[in-house]
Amino acid sequence: CRGSDGVVANCVVAGNKSEYRGSGILCDGGPVQITNLTITGNRGPEDSEALALGAHVMSVANCIVWNNWPTQIVYYHTPIVSYCDVQGGWEGEGNIEVDSRFVEGGYWDANGTPDDANDDFWVDGDYHLRADSGCINAGDPNFAAGPNDTDIDGEPRVFAGRVDMGADEFTPLIKC
Repeated sequence: CRGSDGVVANCVVAGNKSEYRGSGILCDGGPVQITNLTITGNRGPEDSEALALGAHVMSVANCIVWNNWPTQIVYYHTPIVSYCDVQGGWEGEGNIEVDSRFVEGGYWDANGTPDDANDDFWVDGDYHLRADSGCINAGDPNFAAGPNDTDIDGEPRVFAGRVDMGADEFTPLIKC
């Protein structure tokens, strides 16, 4: 997001490794609105975070920020973080702290050397929401999807009357 403005939406940011701030996303340009992201499995040094929000990030909404190391979110200005599922909790309207219940979460494999993180590799997961996820219909109740707003699968952004948190809009399998 450096030096940009606009919207970052409907993306999965997973399995990134950084030696600096913002192992998942570093936004210090702006103004930026972040919506319906799944940010998981990102890691950096002990003084870093997965989502680093600079002075011009206006809002973070309907996101899942979970299982990042060592910190989930840090901000250098006070953005509005609302209707997000944040591990460790986060103050703000509609924010929750529940296991998002991905179909299968990704993970870092130690490659047989648990004391050497340099050769670890990321095993990607399936970031669709399970039917028992607390993130379903938990997004901003005032969210109004545009006619072309879609989730990570290209499906309509709102399925059951209220937007979900994260990059996936849960749609149950319907058997005929």
